[in-house]
This record gives sequence, structure tokens and C-alpha cells, in this order.
Amino acid sequence: MKKSLLIIPFLTLLQVGQPVNAQVPEKPVVEMAQDDLGNVTDAFQEHFFEGLKQKAIENYDKAIDALVQALALKPDEPVV
Repeated sequence: MKKSLLIIPFLTLLQVGQPVNAQVPEKPVVEMAQDDLGNVTDAFQEHFFEGLKQKAIENYDKAIDALVQALALKPDEPVV
């Protein structure tokens, strides 16, 4: 009687410890739409961020040159 009482919890622990292999339905493969947002080249944006980068590393001469080039491309831009 005592042996059967010890065997039952042991067997249940063995069953719980095994991973469950459930069948998961396959999801259809959906192709993601390609966007061209990262491929846009904007000279103003390149010069502006180059100026900010140079300012951050305290290279002020290059920062001023880059920001002047950005200002020449968009003179009405108030951020420059």
C-alpha cells in the first residue's frame, strides 16, 4: 500500500516534466510590404544631422560648415 502511494506521485511528476507537443496550425506566409522610407536621400537632412553630429563631438568648424550648407539648401527652415 505504501509503495503504491509513493509510485503514483512519482509517475505524475515524470509526466508533468515532459514537454507537451501540441499541433500548432501553420500560419500562412505573408510578405511584408517594402517601404522606401529608408532609401530617400535628402541633402538638407544629411548636412543638418552632420552638423549636429560634429557639434556633439565638439568639432565646431565642421559643424558650422555643414549647417551653412543646410541653410543654403533651405533658407526658410527655422531650425537651422
